[in-house]
Amino acid sequence: IWANIQEQDIPSRMNFDVGKAADWRPFFSHSFPRDTLPWTSVQPNDLHYEDTRSDDAEILSKEISHILRNKMIDWREANATSWHHVCQKHLEEIIKRKEMEFIRGSTINGADIEPELADFQKTHN
Repeated sequence: IWANIQEQDIPSRMNFDVGKAADWRPFFSHSFPRDTLPWTSVQPNDLHYEDTRSDDAEILSKEISHILRNKMIDWREANATSWHHVCQKHLEEIIKRKEMEFIRGSTINGADIEPELADFQKTHN
């Protein structure tokens, strides 16, 4: 980790050559005088995040689905590909469930969805 000790804080005017000791110093070294320099940062102390608007999330979800569907069709251009919207919704639910498991700190295992997908395939050919 390098400490930026330049006077300039505008990125377009900064020198990014970490080999120049006048501009950059190794942050965790015995020779770096951390106790004598002021501890300032351009980052605010508190970061405030706005809630994501559900409309924006829905638009993004539709765009991603559209891109994925078109890529699948492109990859299979030699074969006629019809998009299975029920399967898409089912896979989205599996992904949401796996994301929630990950957020809760559960061990992620794909083996538990194999029987679910096999059952789905039997009923939706």
